[in-house]
Amino acid sequence: MNLTANESFDHLRAEMIENYFTRLFAVAVVIILFTTTHEAFCQPRSSTGYRLTIYADEGTDKLEVFGHVFIGLANGSNTLYKGWNPSNHVEDESKRIANCEWDVRKTYNITKSGYDKAVQVMNDWNNDKFRIYNVVRPGYHCGDFAEAVAKAAGVQVNLSWQLTGRNRPGLFGEYLRDQGGEVAGATYYVHRLVDTGIAVVAGDRILVRASGTVSFGESVGSGGPEGILWVRALLPLPIPVDPHLSYVPDMLHGALIGRIKTAKTVGLGDWFYIGREKETHANSSGILQLNVNDKFPNDNNGDFEVHVKICKEH
Repeated sequence: MNLTANESFDHLRAEMIENYFTRLFAVAVVIILFTTTHEAFCQPRSSTGYRLTIYADEGTDKLEVFGHVFIGLANGSNTLYKGWNPSNHVEDESKRIANCEWDVRKTYNITKSGYDKAVQVMNDWNNDKFRIYNVVRPGYHCGDFAEAVAKAAGVQVNLSWQLTGRNRPGLFGEYLRDQGGEVAGATYYVHRLVDTGIAVVAGDRILVRASGTVSFGESVGSGGPEGILWVRALLPLPIPVDPHLSYVPDMLHGALIGRIKTAKTVGLGDWFYIGREKETHANSSGILQLNVNDKFPNDNNGDFEVHVKICKEH
């Protein structure tokens, strides 16, 4: 009996020793993990949170009268949106972001030092000190401002030389595209019904720009996205286009039109006028379709080049 008791005691002691070292090992692992994690969290923030984005609104025409270039500067928690205003001051561009007023953008990772230098340039530009930053075309120009801020942040902007201004909005947009920038929206070529496949939600803003010419048949003539009122064939006198040739008789013939197709859409209903430029809010959820206001598109030639951008409702 004594031998059995001793054996039981020895076995219990062995288990206690094993459990002790197991627990000791577990505590050591926890301490190591805590120390490593704590050190990681206590390290200074890395530069990955610092980014600079160049935005280009290329304008509505080749003159880029309404185009603009501006900057987004992020430090990991906040983003500054700044651009040079024609009234000669640096202004907040948050509304442009909210309204999706850009065509192409490119984002670059920068360092904290680059971020600080970019902020300094923004401040100095307002104080009329921008000339010290060696801008290639010094002047009160949004492209100059964007280039100066980008270079201060360590982003090399190498726009090709142009006689009419190397960094105007349209050319800045082309440069960002060549650099792999993100393009807002999509372009469609329309001379008959086109289902864009773009799903919109009620309240989304739809922005459309169109250009180009479509021939609506020899007996009618050709026109732009705004449509035509008169037959442009070779006749002694112009005559109005027969409204029965149009999908929507009370809109100009051949005009660019659009609609949000839903499960309730029937036949040729729900079309709205677009023309050369349209900004509207979707009144229902569905798929955006584009068309020309012409019931007989089989003899149409040419295309409207239509750029569509959807600004999601926040």
